[in-house]
Amino acid sequence: MSRLADSQKMDDYFLNLALNPADSDALNQWGGAVNEMRAKCPNQMFILVLSPPRAQVRKHQTDRPRFIRDEQFREFCKSNRIPLIDLLPALAGHEIDRTYVDPLHYSEEGHAIVASEIRRRLDQLNGPNDGS
Repeated sequence: MSRLADSQKMDDYFLNLALNPADSDALNQWGGAVNEMRAKCPNQMFILVLSPPRAQVRKHQTDRPRFIRDEQFREFCKSNRIPLIDLLPALAGHEIDRTYVDPLHYSEEGHAIVASEIRRRLDQLNGPNDGS
């Protein structure tokens, strides 16, 4: 598998977005778009998945800072009763160089971890399955 060079500049950019979101109105615009999507399919389960960039996982592994935007996403989901799947804890338990090919995209191993975590959380949300 080919890997892109680790560009610290790109990682720093994405980490800054997670730590210090600049546009205060962006969250309101995002929330409006989410609610608009939900309204189009009212009888379907609607779930949001937080997929962190590589730099955010790396930072979480070293000193677990507050990721302000993630906290805002969690609060939005809680107040709107939207299930949220946060991939950060699952990814943080693995080696970054094995889970990402660049600042945003997962490797094959990273995709397997993400798929497993989403399946686990969906099983929790759907309750016990007796196989029938």
